[in-house]
Amino acid sequence: MSTEHDRTDRDRTDRDRTDRDRTDRDRTDRDRTDRDGTDRDRTDRDRTDRDGTEGGGSAPPTRGAAALAWVVPVLFNLVLGLLAVVPLWLSIYLAVNYPLAELGLTEREPTENDGVLPGLTLLVPLMGGLLGLWYLIGKLMRRGPLRAARAYWWVGGAMALLPTTTLFVLVGLL
Repeated sequence: MSTEHDRTDRDRTDRDRTDRDRTDRDRTDRDRTDRDGTDRDRTDRDRTDRDGTEGGGSAPPTRGAAALAWVVPVLFNLVLGLLAVVPLWLSIYLAVNYPLAELGLTEREPTENDGVLPGLTLLVPLMGGLLGLWYLIGKLMRRGPLRAARAYWWVGGAMALLPTTTLFVLVGLL
């Protein structure tokens, strides 16, 4: 009688351990991401492969699909860069006329006599709103397929600064 009871307890313990191991393995597989930042459902692919059925997992993305996945984020950051021209110009204007002029690196605009406070009252809300919008929408867009976090933020920052940089180059040439 006691051996049957011990065997039942042992079976129950083995079953619990197996379920716990399977849950830990599934959680580890689910949390793992590929090098390019995309999440793969490895547990389903592994199960179908173990079962011997075909079609487990998805095919690796093609180069064209990877390039196409970047179109919307690049366009979004370019449009946001157009909106960023005014705050970025104002921040450069303030930097050139106040701290850099005080250090002797630049010359102050001769007609600038308002001080730094009016410029900061415009710059802080504009730049804060722009950076907040850029970060929040960028965080949502980065979750899309085929985009690694580090590459996304570098490309996004470069695209957001491109309109302002282009404008400064064109004004400098004229």
